[in-house]
Amino acid sequence: MCLTRNRWSVVAAEFNRYAPKPIEIATPALRDLQISGVFATDDTEAFIAFLRSLKGVRVDVTTTRIRVSRDPGATASDYT
Repeated sequence: MCLTRNRWSVVAAEFNRYAPKPIEIATPALRDLQISGVFATDDTEAFIAFLRSLKGVRVDVTTTRIRVSRDPGATASDYT
């Protein structure tokens, strides 16, 4: 999938069409943010690594889902 300035919610929805573990964007402020990049829909790990590289973003992976939220302990973020 090629992404050029799509909202996080759109990207997560596309991944969720193919991935066995859904991505949930828990922080509403993150849903409408724009990201750009190229990610393969069958390579969720690469997308998770990208999200974890962003300051102020927390990614929790469990056996049933991937939860993306604002990291409350971060002093600055890449998305504001």
